Order: sequence, then structure tokens, then C-alpha cells
Amino acid sequence: MTNKVVTNESLLAEITRLFTESNMVRVDPMRYLETWPKGSAAFEDEYSIIAIWAFDSVPSLVSNWGRAQDAVIEFLGATIVNTDPKSWDGYLVLVALDGIPDDLVADVARIRSDTRRVRKLIITGDDLPRSVSDALEVTPHIRRALAPVLDLNVDPGNGRLDPLDLLSSRLSSYPNAVAYIPAMVDAFESGMSTLEVLHRLLGASHETEFRA
Repeated sequence: MTNKVVTNESLLAEITRLFTESNMVRVDPMRYLETWPKGSAAFEDEYSIIAIWAFDSVPSLVSNWGRAQDAVIEFLGATIVNTDPKSWDGYLVLVALDGIPDDLVADVARIRSDTRRVRKLIITGDDLPRSVSDALEVTPHIRRALAPVLDLNVDPGNGRLDPLDLLSSRLSSYPNAVAYIPAMVDAFESGMSTLEVLHRLLGASHETEFRA
């Protein structure tokens, strides 16, 4: 199978898919087409606006990220009233698909940590595989880079079991354990500490056995 090189276009397509899954809507390009370069885009949900600007290289990103931020701030000011939560919750995703040169590592880190005006997220070639045989291979890397703005991709049942389902197995080492289960279920459903109830029941059982 021939590997495919990751491009700005394929990266933007995958970002669009992930944002759509997170219930974000792509902003009509006509709202910013005249001042934003080709390859840029904006998405919004109820609480935030996220702009994406793609650059030809990391040096270009470092040189021009300020212009991108100014354009995004101007866009926010022209389209959102100050009382709208989105007026202060803006993100700028800066993309360049080459690696970060050694002499620019500090500059990229400084941009990433700059939270003034809008928060910046940076995706470079160092964050992504060089080539992929399937477009979905790049998804985990993009999701990791965009984690602050994506919905959590968590299976609600992953690693979680109903404690009542485990009760019998946890009590199996205790004699007459079945007799304790109804009281512990009642305690759990009443918001009481099941451990405290179990301790009290076991203590009473041991005291009865001792007296006998």
C-alpha cells in the first residue's frame, strides 16, 4: 500500500471532521474571505470561536502568527458583541507541516504559552506522522494537539462497573456474606458509606461468634 503524505488540505479536512463531531459549525468563509489567506478557516459553537491558519513552514508561522492573531481579533470584534461568551473565548490554531528548526524551538514554545488576546494551539510536522497509508492514522495525533477544544472522547462505561454488581464477589471471602448484601444495597442507595456499614456488620458478626 502506498503511503500518502500529510498535506494542509488533508489536515484541515480531518480537523473539520473532528470539530463537527464536537458539535462545532464551520463559519461561512464569506465572513472573513477578504482578509484571511487560503487554507484558513473558522469554527464556532455556543461558547467559542476557533480559527485555523495554515502556513508553508514553521519559519513563516513564527514570522506571521501575530498577523493571524490580529485578523482573528478583528473578526471577533466585528461579529460578536462583548457580552457574548465567545468574545473572550477565542482560539487560534496555527499549522505548519514541517519540523521545528532547532533555532526556532524557543519561539514556538513562546507562542504556545502566549494566552493574551486569544489562546494559541500549534500543530507542526513534529506532532504528526510524516506519511500515512490511511487518513485516519493521523487522527490520534490531531486529537492530541487539539485536546483543549475538542469534546472528550471517553466511553462512559470504560473502566466503570456498577459497585453493586461487584458486591457479591468482594464479599465472597466472608462467611454468610449473602446476609450482608441487602443492608449494603440499602446503604448505597441512601448515600451512606457501604464500607462503614460492612465494617459494622462484620464487627457485630465477630462479636456474636466470640460470645458463642
